[in-house]
Amino acid sequence: MRFRLNCVLAILVFAVLLGFSHQAHSVPPSKILEFRNANEKLSIGLGLAETGVGVLAADGISIKTADDDHIIESTELLKITFGTPPPVSYGAAVWRIQILATGQGQAAMRLKDEIEKVHQLPAYVVHAEPWFKVQVGSAPTAEDAEVLREKLIEWGYEGAWVVRGEEAVPNDNSSKTGSAHQDTTLPLGFVIKDGTGNILATLENQELILEPMGKSPLILTMEGISGRAYRGNLRLRAAGEGKFQVINTVDIEQYLYGVVGAELYSDSLEDEAALAAQAIAARTYGIKNLGKHAAEGFDLCAVEHCQAYRGIERESDAIKAAVDMTKGKILVYGGQVISAVYHSNSGGTTIGAEEAWAGRYTGYLRPIVDEIQDPADETIVKLGHERPGAAWEVEWEGKVLDSLLRKYLKSELGVQVPAQAALVDIQLDRQPSGRVAELNIVYRDDEDQGQKLAYAVSKDRIRWVLRKPDHLILPSTSFSLEIERLDQSLGKVKARGEGNGHGVGLAQAGAIHMSRLNFGYEEILAHYYTDVMIVELPQYYKEVELKHIWEQKGFTESWVTILGPNQGVENLTKVFRLSPRGDVIAYSIDGEGGGLWVFNVFDGKQTRLTDEPALEVAWKHDGSALAAAVSSRTHGKELWVISFENDEVAKVRLAQGPDIHGISWLSGGDLVIFGQNNMIYGGLGGLSIPVLTEAKTPHASPGGKQIAFWQKGSVWVYRLDTGLFRRVCDTSDIKALLWSPDGRYLAIEAGEQIQIRDIETGSIITELAGVGPCWSPDGRSLAYVQQSEGGLSGMYIVDLSSLDEELLVSSKHQAGAIHWSAQGKIIAHNADGDLHIFAWH
Repeated sequence: MRFRLNCVLAILVFAVLLGFSHQAHSVPPSKILEFRNANEKLSIGLGLAETGVGVLAADGISIKTADDDHIIESTELLKITFGTPPPVSYGAAVWRIQILATGQGQAAMRLKDEIEKVHQLPAYVVHAEPWFKVQVGSAPTAEDAEVLREKLIEWGYEGAWVVRGEEAVPNDNSSKTGSAHQDTTLPLGFVIKDGTGNILATLENQELILEPMGKSPLILTMEGISGRAYRGNLRLRAAGEGKFQVINTVDIEQYLYGVVGAELYSDSLEDEAALAAQAIAARTYGIKNLGKHAAEGFDLCAVEHCQAYRGIERESDAIKAAVDMTKGKILVYGGQVISAVYHSNSGGTTIGAEEAWAGRYTGYLRPIVDEIQDPADETIVKLGHERPGAAWEVEWEGKVLDSLLRKYLKSELGVQVPAQAALVDIQLDRQPSGRVAELNIVYRDDEDQGQKLAYAVSKDRIRWVLRKPDHLILPSTSFSLEIERLDQSLGKVKARGEGNGHGVGLAQAGAIHMSRLNFGYEEILAHYYTDVMIVELPQYYKEVELKHIWEQKGFTESWVTILGPNQGVENLTKVFRLSPRGDVIAYSIDGEGGGLWVFNVFDGKQTRLTDEPALEVAWKHDGSALAAAVSSRTHGKELWVISFENDEVAKVRLAQGPDIHGISWLSGGDLVIFGQNNMIYGGLGGLSIPVLTEAKTPHASPGGKQIAFWQKGSVWVYRLDTGLFRRVCDTSDIKALLWSPDGRYLAIEAGEQIQIRDIETGSIITELAGVGPCWSPDGRSLAYVQQSEGGLSGMYIVDLSSLDEELLVSSKHQAGAIHWSAQGKIIAHNADGDLHIFAWH
């Protein structure tokens, strides 16, 4: 069987790229503080209005502009559209009397109401930025208008004058005269009408705010929404082509009443813990995704792409009580608010985020067996297994399945299956969890000598391509297939599966089950989210204020993971190094199960490289290998070169003895530089030869042309291309030397001090009290560790241009260390015994 591998690879790559759309939106600290300062209000996009909206409130509606100019107050139904105002009749001249032009919309509307009520005359407000113009009457001639003007002056409206033409207020009845035409010169804007269609105002504004005048909610009718009630206010924002976004601005706690009701409705008190857990997850998700739809003018949408939200429609007393009892509580991990995703039913196991979507390993979204011990009788209970969606079946006729696959391969992945090709097979590759990792759809093209065309769809995208006959997505990726094969094609295909949803994070059916077993919401959340903490928003804001300092310096955390006891990482030492791209970290641990390990930040795979702990580690510049000095029971130390190719690990020993230190790679090659017994060696292919005598602590420059080393009380630089030596400075008690990425500076660790020196002049740029220096990828900053009395470790970063220092984190762990990836914006540090890995924007 021959496959077109280019098709397979193209689909895999495309599926990976699509998977990133499911990853957590990264909200900067400034956005979170903006949310706090706005009294914790969210803006929720309810939809795009094409034909307008109807709005009503029992206590009345107040409409104002975004500049806080009041336009209308009404207790009646208002209909609002956006576009050019209705046409006017210019065939028969329309004359009006203008009595006021003001910048205050509310004052204009009061005067309009006064004219209509006191004098029984039609009056209009025309908004032409920046003026709100009050105009009266609709006279057929200038002479008639003049008579009306004199009456208005008699009634006290001095300064009234006659207007006509484009100043005329649009009249809905003009279309009935047969002489109307559309004035294309009129600007786009909002048109506000009463329930009978009479125009109350035309506005050039691109945004309106609708607020209830009392405590009653706003009732909204628009495409897809029929008379639904919303707390807070509504914002109408022009979106072009006569359309406008309808946005609900609402307090986050009131928003959660609607979200929990739409996502997990219940009015039973026995479900209180599940509802409370759902409220915390939804609140956390909302804050994590602030500004997710910023390009459209709001934070979150009201459908499952963000969180389902239906206003007051699905609230209950139990839901409101659950939200209220958890007010302000969110979930954090490693100091960051988490992406608290959830789904309907796990089908027995949840999966890690990297199994569902492309992206980095997510430490708090780990796979679990979805079962718990019943506290009443200590039996093991499978959670949610009797709830709707726990098991399902779907059956397709071969032709129906072929049509669905063609349609959704194209719409979801942009792939066009040749019309003449026949569907001949569907193959499944599974993940360790048992879920389907990859769906291979095989077609045969008889017009191309029976060539087989294989289309691979991976991870959660499988549900969106393998649709049910009613075109709804497949419930889950936990399924098996029964295939009836015909001679030239497929007959019936049946899927038997478990669970409903993507399978990541909290399973709502399981949460309900745990609640009814008398577990609390804290226990439910701890079951589904690994290593998270529940914190109050005020506490979180204090941490965000510190992160905001770093944001202003150009560092915003976008991802974090923690390796600790739950990941099998205990007795962590200070020896760890990120690969150049930051996709793998090598770390050393002591004790049972110790040795040198590597962890892949994308798939979460952990691999043990040596049984002995590492004392020093250096990555090759392309990340394909690392050199490690490890403890040896027989030789004191051993230097190994460990290479990685196609998931295979190969090890070559370069040296052994009591003194191996200063490991670095010569740029662009396979040569390892290291110090041993007061000599500097170069090692390659299992052999090493001396390069410099009476020298130690070597470090190769980024360009690979120079080696810095210490010799007889001085720091020297040796040029490999010329063989020349140059002394940089005199110093003693050297621990390490480290070139800056641009080769301009040298960080010299001596005792408990770090000097940054200019390579050319030898002059000191700055001196720092600390150890373990590490350069940022751009060389503009240096990270280091400062030990303080009492065993605390402070991880600091200094900006070399300003020499400003900022504390990144403090730890009770005495063996503090910090490391930056050479190419990627990844940083790692140990804190309180755990290894923290961060990605930065």
